Amino acid sequence: MSNHEITSRKSYINNFDLIRLFAAMQVAFAHSVSHLSLDFPLVASMLNYFQGVPIFFGISGFLITSSYIRNPSLKKYARNRAIRIFPAMWVCLAMTIVLLLVFHIIDFHALFSFPMIRWIACQVTFLQFYTPDFLRSWGTGTPNGSLWTIAVELQFYILLPLLLVAEKKLNVKAWIALLLTLMLISILAGNRFETMDQENVYTKLFHVTIVPYFHFFCLGILSALYWEKIKKFFENKAYLWFAAYVLFCAFFGAWLKWFNPSYYLNLYGWIANLLLWGCIVSAAYTRIHLSDKLLKRNDISYGVYIYHMLVVNSLISMNIDNLPKIFVLAIALGATVLLALLSWKLVEQPVLRRK
Repeated sequence: MSNHEITSRKSYINNFDLIRLFAAMQVAFAHSVSHLSLDFPLVASMLNYFQGVPIFFGISGFLITSSYIRNPSLKKYARNRAIRIFPAMWVCLAMTIVLLLVFHIIDFHALFSFPMIRWIACQVTFLQFYTPDFLRSWGTGTPNGSLWTIAVELQFYILLPLLLVAEKKLNVKAWIALLLTLMLISILAGNRFETMDQENVYTKLFHVTIVPYFHFFCLGILSALYWEKIKKFFENKAYLWFAAYVLFCAFFGAWLKWFNPSYYLNLYGWIANLLLWGCIVSAAYTRIHLSDKLLKRNDISYGVYIYHMLVVNSLISMNIDNLPKIFVLAIALGATVLLALLSWKLVEQPVLRRK
């Protein structure tokens, strides 16, 4: 048995499901507060230091790398990735279409128009970020804007086997140099992206490529591949990592304002990012049975992520400005969790058993 196989088996029991749920709820909270004009500045500012999307990408790099190491069959790898992503997303698309009909954004005849068919084709494949003009009158202007990350994830799924083939062909130093070079290019590209015209069509397309985000995946890839060598720095050390991260962010972020927690455009921001990744990995391997005890193996994070913007857009269309803000937030998050549970029980869990 290779060292990688030993690593993957020992790292199988962890709290990543719980951390992913936290990340999904952070995104749902942030979008609910922003788009529904709710005012929870203290909570929002604190959660801003735990951005959900970078956490998702880092965990994906770790878990998908570990999964491929356990079973390097490309056929099974592709099948398992497709099973995890597409069935729940297709059901979510069906609900999106129903809501578009309910709120009179489209009528029944529009379902069979070429623009609608083209949009549906994009949604069921890998172009979820595409939104035609005739759908921009609903809610925030896009039926389910959060799904842009699906395209980035799919690009990573394609790239990872190629990287792991290169890892076998190269010596350790050359392999790490290659990954660090790609990581640096990604960081520089991400920095460049933040200075570009955000309304330019090429900027928008660049935004949904893996390039600006690959460095987050890299942290997960490196951690998974060399876990046996680095685990002593993380296992059962979550409190130390969190203390270091909180102190660093409080001093350099909140007080001195030398970096913005939403972006990592300088040295201090990237130190914060590395400390955050340390928090994630150490939390995953501290009290490793906590996730199973709390969630009972119910992984609803994906459902929370793909459904929360449908709830937000529906609430916007229902004109609930006169309701108390805490009540609106409770409805938004509560409905999202309910849909996620139904998605897990009725769609995701039954399909995942086929893996």
